[in-house]
Amino acid sequence: RNDVNYHPSKETVILLGLALELNLDDLLSLLESASYYLPKNNEFDLIIRFCFENKIYNVIEVNDLLYEYNCKLIVKE
Repeated sequence: RNDVNYHPSKETVILLGLALELNLDDLLSLLESASYYLPKNNEFDLIIRFCFENKIYNVIEVNDLLYEYNCKLIVKE
C-alpha cells in the first residue's frame, strides 16, 4: 500500500475478484484497471472466465479446474 510503484500480478487481481465474488463484467473492469485482460485464446483465461460466469468463487475449486487442464494454479497449496 505504501509503495507507489506497486503493480499487482494478474493472479492477485483475479484472487481479489474471487474474494469479492464479482461478475465477469466487473472482473474484466478490475483487470483492465490494472492493465490486464482475459483473452479467449488460452486455457487459463478461459477457465477463469468460466468460473466467474458460473459463480465459482472457491479458490480450491478454481485451482482444481486449472489443474485438470494442466494450467498454472492461482494459489500454490
